[in-house]
Amino acid sequence: MQILTHTETHHFDQFGRTIDCHSRESGNPVTSGVIDMTVPVDNSSSSRQHPVSHSRRRSLRWIAAGGIAATIPRSFAASTKEHPEALRTVAVHGEFGALKSAIVNDGSTARTFTMDEQRKLIAPEALRAHPETGPSTRERLIAQHRRLREVLAENGVALIDTLPQTSAPYQVFARDPSFVIGRTLYVASLKDPWRHSETAGLREIRSQFADVVSLSSSQAAIEGGDVMILDGTRKVLIGINRNTTEAGFRALAEGMNGSAPELIRVPHEALHLDCCLAPLPDGSALYAADKLPETSVRALRSSFEKMIPLDQGEASVYLAANLLWLDAARVISGSAAKKTNALLRRRGFDVIELDYSELVALWGSIRCTVCPVERSITG
Repeated sequence: MQILTHTETHHFDQFGRTIDCHSRESGNPVTSGVIDMTVPVDNSSSSRQHPVSHSRRRSLRWIAAGGIAATIPRSFAASTKEHPEALRTVAVHGEFGALKSAIVNDGSTARTFTMDEQRKLIAPEALRAHPETGPSTRERLIAQHRRLREVLAENGVALIDTLPQTSAPYQVFARDPSFVIGRTLYVASLKDPWRHSETAGLREIRSQFADVVSLSSSQAAIEGGDVMILDGTRKVLIGINRNTTEAGFRALAEGMNGSAPELIRVPHEALHLDCCLAPLPDGSALYAADKLPETSVRALRSSFEKMIPLDQGEASVYLAANLLWLDAARVISGSAAKKTNALLRRRGFDVIELDYSELVALWGSIRCTVCPVERSITG
């Protein structure tokens, strides 16, 4: 496994973030069923309104030897329909239906990061933007994630394992490389090349699904943490930032091939949308005010009855917005987010608290590690 240092061939923007040498924007705009919440960005030195967050995985800039070569061919919006003897039921029409099955990696490819390593590998500006950054020990991470898998199994959720990729230390974040909308499994287009091997981990299970659409493309980026389904798939929120680009948004719109939900762009300043927005079953939503621009908050008021700001410290340090709903009454949340969990209980929800600190230190939490495949229609 090779570590790229700041002295190797990279281009940096004014914030010290590494940027690609080629454009990722391509394709024709898709206008049908699309709501544009994008606002102009002032890139002048005095503007701080729309800084774009650094990818936790890009910040560490890992390229594993041979990892990129192992990726699935990155065809643009290519659809595959494979029919083995028994196909899995695929049905995700919202965030709150009873969870029946999900793609959940076992975390075995994780590795230990010391805080000294984090400081050396992550640009100072990115560290300031991500106060959740910390040391993470492989053994503790696997133990914490194992407890989540146990809770899911205890609550009747069938776990679908992906094939471990030795070149993928972040494969535990299973929602990034795939997501389900309706009855279709979408293979995402991960922004960073050294993460592409994670989609190879899906290779063996793809044949279990009747409808698989690959969005993989060097010209677009879209990741599952930026996708939220509302109102029985009548609305799909798509977070727009570094890891899900405008080209990725268009790729999804084209890949949906006329299924025509209302796709709504939501610009944000977090790693993914699920790190700054948490829809609730009662029609309201929690949000991180410092990561969700006011223009997006105002636009989202048409989709939610009430927008409730999270405690800023918990949103930033504990990723309190990153919730996983077992059904419309029960939610799994990080145990460190005490104020958020109390708020959820006051609103009548049953909160299952888990220590997920080792994963939060790598910029992801509970929702990031579970890709729902089947939820009940109700709820």
